[in-house]
Amino acid sequence: MWQVIIIVALGAVTFGDNIRLAYRRFNSPRRMAVQHRAQKTLAGLLYALSVSKSVDLPYLGASIFRVNRSRITRRQTLERVLRFRINDHPQPTDVKWTKGKGVIGEAWDTKRSAYKYRRSIAKAWAGKQVDEKQFASMPKDTKGRFTREEFVAIVEKYGEVRAVPILGDDGAVLGVLSVDVAMDAPQGKYLDDKQVDTAISAACALVRGDVGRL
Repeated sequence: MWQVIIIVALGAVTFGDNIRLAYRRFNSPRRMAVQHRAQKTLAGLLYALSVSKSVDLPYLGASIFRVNRSRITRRQTLERVLRFRINDHPQPTDVKWTKGKGVIGEAWDTKRSAYKYRRSIAKAWAGKQVDEKQFASMPKDTKGRFTREEFVAIVEKYGEVRAVPILGDDGAVLGVLSVDVAMDAPQGKYLDDKQVDTAISAACALVRGDVGRL
C-alpha cells in the first residue's frame, strides 16, 4: 500500500512540475511583452523629465511597485516589480514597504502623490554611525517609518523622491510608481512641481493595466 501511495505522490509532484514548466514557457513571451511595454513607459518618462528639468538622465531612476497580500498572514506589502535606470548607481535598497513607510508607502497610504527632499536629512546623518538611541530621538518625519537599518541604507542614496499611486477603476491602489534623483546629482529640486506630478500620473495610467502581470 505504501508503495502505491509513494508512486501516486511522486507522479502528482512530477505532473505538477510539468504543468508549471509548461505554463512558464507559454507565459514567458507574454510577460516579456508586458515588461518591455512598461520599461518603454518608464524610459520615456525619465527622458521627458531629464529634458524638461535639465538634469542628466543617468541621475534619474524609476520603479514600479505592486501591492501583494501574504497568503498566510494576509498582510499587504509593496513589491518592486520593475526598475529602470541608465546606470547601476545607486543600487536598489532592500526595504519592506508598508503603508506610510517613506514616500512610496505614503503614496500608497494616502492614495495621493507624495514628495520628499532628502538632501537635508543626508547632510545631517550621512556617514555617521546612527545608534538605536539617536534613531529613536529623530523626528518622525526624518525617520519616515523606516527601521534604523533601512534608514542608514538609504540616507546617502537619493536627493529627491516622488511617488504616485497607481489606482484601479474602483479606486483601489494597485501599486505605486516612484521617480528618484540620485544624491550625486547637482543640487536642486527637480521633482517638486505640478508638471512632474502630472507626467508621473500619466505614466501610471499607461502601466495600470500591466501592473498585475509584471
